[in-house]
Order: sequence, then C-alpha cells, then structure tokens
Amino acid sequence: MSVCVRRGRREMTNAEQNRRKRENRKKAKALALEKNPIIENWCVAVGPKPTEALFECVFLTGNVYGDARFPPGYGIVTSRLRWANDKMASTARGSVYRLGTPSEEYLQYREGHGLGPITDKTFYFP
Repeated sequence: MSVCVRRGRREMTNAEQNRRKRENRKKAKALALEKNPIIENWCVAVGPKPTEALFECVFLTGNVYGDARFPPGYGIVTSRLRWANDKMASTARGSVYRLGTPSEEYLQYREGHGLGPITDKTFYFP
C-alpha cells in the first residue's frame, strides 16, 4: 500500500517523493561540482616534490581554468593528491578540481604501459 502526501493540487506517493529527493540531490551535487576549477590537458605524475616532501608523491599537472588565483590556461602542478577519479581530484591542501580532457601524451603513456583506459574508480593516495 502506498501512502499519498498532499502537495498543492497533486498527491505524491512516498516513492515519488523519494525519487524527487534523489533527483534534487544529484542536481545540487552537479551545480556544486561546476563551481570547482577545471584542469585541462592534464596528466598524473609521480615523483619527489621539494615543496611537498622528500618522498615521492602523486600529483597533477595541466592547464587550469576557473581558478581566481591563476589566469585562464595557466600551467600548474598541484600539491599531492588525496584522491582522484575520472571526473574530480582533491589535493592535500584542500583544493578540488574537475578533470577535463587528459593530455594526449598521458593517454599514449597509459596505452604504452598497458594501464588501460581511465576508469570511474576512485583512487586514494597516502
């Protein structure tokens, strides 16, 4: 048995209410993501960064857009990554970036080393 809730002139079932809530959460999350700067022509790099630590770490390089700290298209090297997936990356200093198109060189490197395509899996870095 479904329970209907009166909303204006139309009644909605609990299932409809839950579906709308899920849709609204997805829309809100998408809008929040759009506010983050985007890195285009990016690649993942591993190596020591003198400004970060004496040990090797994973970081991004690329051209950033939508970040008030840099002019559009400015080449950056991020601080070490905390996590990354195919759409987003977060750094140790708290920056969150959307990932645009990866660099052609990075894609060729992945292919040449048998790493396969970029997946939607989230990777966490120590």
